[in-house]
Amino acid sequence: MRRRILINYVVTLILSALITGALAFYFIESSYLDSKEEKLKTNINLIEGILQDNYKSKTKVNFFRLAQDLSLKTNSRVTFIGIDGWPIADSINNSIIFDDHSYTPEFRNAIKGDRAVVKKYSEEIGKKYSYLSIPPIKVGDRDVILRLGDSYDEVDHIVEEFVRYLVVATFIGILFAITISYVSVKEIVKPIKELTIASRQISEGEFDKKINVHTNDEIEELSVSFNQMATRLKETINQLKDANADLDAILSSINDGIIALDKENNITLVNEGVKKILDIDIKGMVGQNIIDALRDIECIGQIEEGVNSPDDFYTEIKIEGADTKYVSLATYPIMKDARSNIKNGQLLIIRDITSIVKAENMRKNFVANVSHELRTPLTSIIGFVETLRIKKLDEKNKEKVLDIIELETEKLKKLINELLILSKIESIKEVRDLSKVHIVDDVYEVLKLLEPQIKSNNIDFELNIEDKLNPINGDKDLFRRILINLVENSIKYNNTGGYIKVNISNYQKGIKLVVEDNGIGIPEEDLPSIFERFYRVDKSRSINREGTGLGLAIVKHIVLYFGGSIEVDSKLGQGSRFTVKLPN
Repeated sequence: MRRRILINYVVTLILSALITGALAFYFIESSYLDSKEEKLKTNINLIEGILQDNYKSKTKVNFFRLAQDLSLKTNSRVTFIGIDGWPIADSINNSIIFDDHSYTPEFRNAIKGDRAVVKKYSEEIGKKYSYLSIPPIKVGDRDVILRLGDSYDEVDHIVEEFVRYLVVATFIGILFAITISYVSVKEIVKPIKELTIASRQISEGEFDKKINVHTNDEIEELSVSFNQMATRLKETINQLKDANADLDAILSSINDGIIALDKENNITLVNEGVKKILDIDIKGMVGQNIIDALRDIECIGQIEEGVNSPDDFYTEIKIEGADTKYVSLATYPIMKDARSNIKNGQLLIIRDITSIVKAENMRKNFVANVSHELRTPLTSIIGFVETLRIKKLDEKNKEKVLDIIELETEKLKKLINELLILSKIESIKEVRDLSKVHIVDDVYEVLKLLEPQIKSNNIDFELNIEDKLNPINGDKDLFRRILINLVENSIKYNNTGGYIKVNISNYQKGIKLVVEDNGIGIPEEDLPSIFERFYRVDKSRSINREGTGLGLAIVKHIVLYFGGSIEVDSKLGQGSRFTVKLPN
C-alpha cells in the first residue's frame, strides 16, 4: 500500500507538470504567433500607405532598392511579385529569385482580394515564415503584389528553454513528493492496519472488537464509523435471528403451501402447508431439486412447467383421489433486491381452492339451471297462444290472457337480457376496449326514461350534477345500465311518498355517482352478499317487489370493468346509499 501511494504521488505530479507544460506551451506559442500576425498586418498597412502616397506616378521604380528600404523600416522581408506570379524584387538579396509564385497560397489570396496570413517553411531561406500579401496595386508603371514576411523560428528556441526549465522543476518536485509522501504514508498506514486486523476478527464473528485511533482526521472518523458499524452489525444479526424465528412461526401458521427455490431450483424453504395440501412428507426436502423432491406427485408436470416458466406462472390443477381436490399453483420471482431486475430464485405458492371451485361451479350450474327452466314458462306462453287461436273467448277474457302473456314474456325477456349482459361482462375479464365518455346527456336520457316509474310510485326525485363534469373511461351503454339499475332498485325498494337523490360530481380525475333513497333499507347481515347473482333479501320484505336478482351484480361487474369501485351504506328501515367511483 505504501508503494502504491508513493507511485500515485509521483504519477500525479508528473501528469500535473505535463498538463501544465502543454497548456503553457500552447499559450506561449499562440501569443507569440498572434503578435507576429498583428505586426505583419500593421507593417503591410504602413507600406501600402507609403506606396500609394509616393509611387503613383508612371515612372520606372527601382524595386530592389525600394524592397531594401521598406525592409529596413519594418524589419520584415519585402517581396514585389508581378501579377503573372513571377517575383520582381526581394529584400533578402539583390538578385531576383526566379521561381513561379502563382501556386503559392499567399499569391492566390492576394489575387482573390483576401488578406490572410499564411504560415509555411521557406525552402530558399531555410526558415519558418509568416506571409501576408495584399491585392495588386500600382507602383510606378507596374501592377504588383506586395508580400510581407516575418520569420517565427524564435518560437522553437523559446519552447526549448521552457521544456528545459520544466524538466528541472518536475525533478525537484518529485524529490519533494517522495520525501513528504514517505513520512505521511507511514502515519496513514498504521491505523489502516489496525482496521484491517479488526475487520478480519469481525468477519470471524467477534463483533465486540473495537479500535482506538486518535489522528484528528478522516482516519479517526473512519474508526468511529467502523466501531458503530460493528455494533449495528451485531444488532442486525440478532434481529435477523429473531425475524427468522418469527418467519418460521408465520410459515407454520399459513394454510397455503410455500416453497422457496434458489437460482438452481433447489429448495431453500418449505412449510407445513405443502404437507397438508399435497399430502406428502416434507422432511429432508430442503436442499433437494424441486423436481426430484416432488417427482411422485400427480401434478409434477404442471409444477415443472411453472418452475421453468420465464415469467410469473399461474395454473389450476385437479387432483383425483378419494376426494377430488383442486389446487392453484403460482410462481413469483425472488429478486436480488428491490431496485434490481436480477432474479435470485423463485417462490411457489400452492393453494387449496377446492371450496372456491365448488362454489363457482354451483353458481354456474345455477345460472345454467335458471336458463334451462326458462323453457317451462315459454312453453306455457306458447300454450296460451295456441289456446287463444283454437278456443273462442270473449273479448274481456281474451285481453286478460293476452296481458298475462305479455307480462310474463317481458319478465322472461328482461331475465334473459340481464343474464346475457352479466355473462358478457364476466367474459371480458381484463380485456379493455374503453374510451372517454361524457355522460351528462346520458344521465338526462336515463332519468327521462324512468320518469313514469318514479311518478307512478309517487316518489320525490332530486338530481344534482356538477358543472363541467369530467369524462370517464368506459362505455356509454354500460354506464346507462349502471344508472338504470341503481335508480330502478331505489324505486322498487322505496315507500310510497319517499324520495330518491342522485348526485354526480367530479372525483379526482373521474366522477362520483351517489344514488340515495329512504326506502326499506337492507339488513346488515345481507350487505356482504347483495352484489351476488340471484341474491335476494328475505322474501317477506320483498313481496310485490319482483326482480331478477341480477341488477346489482351487473352494476358491480360493470364498475369493476371500468376500473372503478362501488360501496353501499344501508340500515333496515332507513334507506340505502350506493356510491360509485369511476376513473377518467
